[in-house]
Parts: sequence; C-alpha cells; structure tokens
Amino acid sequence: MIDLKNKIVVITGATSGLGACLAEDFLKKGSKVVSLSIAKSKNPDPKIIYTDCDITDKEKVFAEVDKIEKTFGNIDIFVNNAGLWSPHTPVLEQTRENIQKMLDVNLFGTINCIQTVLPFFQKRNSGMFLNIVSVRAFEGRVGSSGYGSTKAAQNGFILCLRQELKGSDIKVINAYPAAMKTCLFDEKKPDVFDTYMEPENVSSQILNFVEEEKGQDIIIRN
Repeated sequence: MIDLKNKIVVITGATSGLGACLAEDFLKKGSKVVSLSIAKSKNPDPKIIYTDCDITDKEKVFAEVDKIEKTFGNIDIFVNNAGLWSPHTPVLEQTRENIQKMLDVNLFGTINCIQTVLPFFQKRNSGMFLNIVSVRAFEGRVGSSGYGSTKAAQNGFILCLRQELKGSDIKVINAYPAAMKTCLFDEKKPDVFDTYMEPENVSSQILNFVEEEKGQDIIIRN
C-alpha cells in the first residue's frame, strides 16, 4: 500500500471538476498539492498551491515544474488531468479547428507535461504519472468522434511511455472514467447529463486504486 502522506502531488486542471476533487482527496491523505491551471478556482483551498500555467506552452510547463522541484525537492506524483471536450457533433460537422483545440490540450498538453517531468523521475528512478484519460479512448459514441480521437491519441502516447519505462520504478497509472458531471459540459449539457457520475465518487475510486496499488488501469462506470 502506498503512503500518500507528505507526497508532492502536481495536478493539471485542478481548479474545477475531477481535478479539484482529486486535489482535495490527496490533501485528505496528507499529500502536498500543487495545481497547474489557466483557470481560477471558484473555491480555492488555502492548503493548495495554485499556479497559473498553460500546459500547451512547454516552456511555461518547464519553468513551473523546475520551480516546484527546487521548492519541494521532488515531485512524487504528476496527474495529467486537464482536458477539453466539445458538444456532441456528427462526423460530417466536426471541424479541424475544434479538434485541434482539443488535441492541443488533451494530447500535446499531456506530452509537454510528461516530457518535462520524466527527466526528474528518471534521475531518481521513482515517481508516478497518474493519467486521466476516458473510456472514449477505446469506446466509440455517436457525436464524440472529435473528442474520442484526441483521447485515443493521448492513450496511445501514454501506453508507449509505459512500455519504455518497463524495468524502472516509475509508475504509469491510467484512469478511464465514463461521463461525469463536470464543467466540461457547461457549454451544452447532453440530454442524459443527470445520469452521469459525480466527480467526487470518481476521485475517491481513483485514489483508492492508487493507494492500494491495485494495478495499472482502472475503468470507472456507474
């Protein structure tokens, strides 16, 4: 079982939704939490360090990660949580511009963070990447071709990373939640929004999975 007390945990997009729930749950376990996000928290927790950081800007990511490493001595867990979604749209109405916006965050934001943090992990031969992906990475759904394709790309990158790290003590844990009630859907809530999972419940399942070292992948559904 992993003792999360005093672990340095960095979470992207921790100012709302699942990211905010994960931040609070890590705090309850005694971890020290840093949030990397361009959005401001509506209910900031004084125990969380909030850092303004656009993960699509690799130089900015490096500057903030380097500062965290120098301040705390190390990062123990890096959570790739930040993501973009778009309202359900038929395949023929998907636009390159819309998909590119999601790719910039869902794929390239994750790549920027991993490529920045990985050398620090490798130097110590320790650390964990906790990646919030989505069941859309491997399950199709009507209207989700744009979002699903970006999550499939993110997932492919992370799975290859895991293979490269075989034999090391660096862990790569992937969480694949189904639909949740988060602010991602503020632009246009799907008709079945009321049936979606509560992010608090998803977060608690992820923390339990990580803490008890139950494996490398967790799929979370209602």
